[in-house]
Amino acid sequence: MKSRKLSRRDFLRLASATAGGAVMVACAAPVPTEQAPQVAAPKAATKVTVQFWGEQWTKETFAELVKEFNAQSPDVSVEPMNVPSTQEKLITAVSGGTPPDLFFMDRYIAAEWAARGLIAPLDDYIAKSTVKPENLYPKLRQDVTWQGKIVALPLWTDCRAFYYNKKLLSGAGLDPEKPPKTWEELETMADKITKKDAAGRLDMVGFTPTWGNPTTFMQWWVYLWQLGGEYLSEDQSKAIFNSDAGVKALEWCLQWVDKLGGIEQIDAFAQQAVPVTGADIFTMGRLGMMINGNWIIPPYKRVAPDLEYGVATFPLPPNGQWANYIGGWTFTIPKGAKNPAASFKFIEFMLSREVQLRVVEYYGGIPAFQPVAMSEDYYKQAPLNKFWAEEVLHGRWVPVTPGVSEMFAVMGRMWDGALHKADTPKDALDKAVSEVQTILDKNRPQREGKS
Repeated sequence: MKSRKLSRRDFLRLASATAGGAVMVACAAPVPTEQAPQVAAPKAATKVTVQFWGEQWTKETFAELVKEFNAQSPDVSVEPMNVPSTQEKLITAVSGGTPPDLFFMDRYIAAEWAARGLIAPLDDYIAKSTVKPENLYPKLRQDVTWQGKIVALPLWTDCRAFYYNKKLLSGAGLDPEKPPKTWEELETMADKITKKDAAGRLDMVGFTPTWGNPTTFMQWWVYLWQLGGEYLSEDQSKAIFNSDAGVKALEWCLQWVDKLGGIEQIDAFAQQAVPVTGADIFTMGRLGMMINGNWIIPPYKRVAPDLEYGVATFPLPPNGQWANYIGGWTFTIPKGAKNPAASFKFIEFMLSREVQLRVVEYYGGIPAFQPVAMSEDYYKQAPLNKFWAEEVLHGRWVPVTPGVSEMFAVMGRMWDGALHKADTPKDALDKAVSEVQTILDKNRPQREGKS
């Protein structure tokens, strides 16, 4: 609107009205000056700063989500720090009285760290929030529960599938649309794909349990489960993996290694088939079939967009049980954290339906909360998402119990000894069972809540 110059009459009328208003104010509350008092603006509330230790949280989508939370939160500001999620780091911080407010860690160590007093129960905060642990996949809820308390909350999970290179199957005279459904079919197809050069060195491999994911002895666990075996007894008090199922599963793994000329041959092939950045032996067309995780699909699209491959369930042994290997990461609040309630507000934000969907779309994970994972919103993100969500229902994992980190070291020695023929499969498993039982017995008071 165009401004209008005040006339002398307008000016006098306005001045008169202003003076009258000043008299009314003076009558109500005398002011010693001719000007109206200045009202101070309300002081902005100080935000509580949550120190958050978590690898990768200062990068990409995670950093964006932290920024969004800080912008919309009136009383909490999260400060992520790229700190490795190691037990040593947290032990030092907790014992020194300077733990972070929030910690992001692998789910399998939740029970062990809770037993050692490194992380605190979350039930009181959950009760006042929108987070519903009963909506977690049952296996995930079991993994984060210690002595009846929820001690961690998972952001996502993952699982594995059987990947096969359609071009290599076709080149071996096999139907590229029919992956193996049984161990026997897998062996037949792998033999047709595997090739050696004139010197007897591996040039192409059909399949080996020593590559892919899970790695090393953890893939042996998959075959143990398929054969109906277990690692520990139901109450987690006994090591029982040297059963007939355990021996047969290990023998089956070693059979593949022997067929390819031994672990030295396999390692030599892997070294001379060094992939380009972001690729692997599978994308380079040197490996016909493998077990690997759901998270590899986004990078495969980037580094090998023309790769023709299929995804299927694991081949099964005769009368085999359907099993998958699942993992994932969780939020925890360390013991002695200075701002636990503020930390949980960020956890609640991250576990909202919208944020879960954004995180898994970028990182290739699976929502930890089953109603989100089995929703059309998740299914429509990618063609295989319905497959992944259903596979989690068959998910198994490493023993979530105190002492699991020590058990890993034992299993690594068992696997290495068996691969290099230092022990027979039965001897290797018997030795490992004895060592794992010692670990279980040592941690029995904690497991039974008597520590």
